[in-house]
Amino acid sequence: MQVLHQHMLQLLPKSKLWFLNGKDDSGKIVSNPNIGYGLYSIQYADGTTRTFYQIGLSANTTGISVYIMGIKDKTYLVQTYGTIIGKASVSGYCIRFKTLKDINIGILDDAIRYGVEFTSNQKTINNRLKSKNVGTTSKDILEYNNAQTAEDKAICNLLSGEICKNLPEAENKIWHSHPVWFLDGNPVTGYSKQKAGIRLMFWSGADFDEERLSIKGKKFKDASIFYNSVKEINTKDLSRWLKKSKSIQWDYKNIVKRKGVLVRLK
Repeated sequence: MQVLHQHMLQLLPKSKLWFLNGKDDSGKIVSNPNIGYGLYSIQYADGTTRTFYQIGLSANTTGISVYIMGIKDKTYLVQTYGTIIGKASVSGYCIRFKTLKDINIGILDDAIRYGVEFTSNQKTINNRLKSKNVGTTSKDILEYNNAQTAEDKAICNLLSGEICKNLPEAENKIWHSHPVWFLDGNPVTGYSKQKAGIRLMFWSGADFDEERLSIKGKKFKDASIFYNSVKEINTKDLSRWLKKSKSIQWDYKNIVKRKGVLVRLK
């Protein structure tokens, strides 16, 4: 619980913190104590409202429960994450597991981000439900990550989580058989499994002026880096590169129309 709590503080750094001791107004114990993160308003059928946390944590002798509140489609968590998160029981609003070692923490992070977005910005979620896959990792990409070996899976989950965190407005999907993120339809970053490892590519990365993005494309403006362990990923570097992917862009969206000629957008 301590490790998970610290992880939540990093994942949701500005969220309101809650602690509920599990007792009702008379002091009777009615539930396990739980920690909460975030804030949203619950609207009841009679018109009354109540503020509550968006994400909750609770533990007992059988394990840990992560509550993801406010999702209207009670089949979403089960269908999206139930088969890929690991050894966990997934319901309409709860993911329950014995230890963190039993689950894929990257998949849990994605489920949490989805829940927070749902109760924070319904417009964003409506766009995502129309297959725009904005703000959180698409199901197809999660399945791509899950199909990799254990170490490659960890790399892919960390990359997808960091990309979604730094490019929340980007659409993401499987494109030409590997995960790619788009800004206004223009591909900006993605990764793929190759013999040399997991290749993280930035379509306009040759102009980032970043020493570690040393593998440059010969014909276009792309640049890449290979990873063979999560320990090799410097998230500060990655965050900086992702910011540059927004401010430095060549127009790959219309490259076919222009017969292979690239034009600078930003």
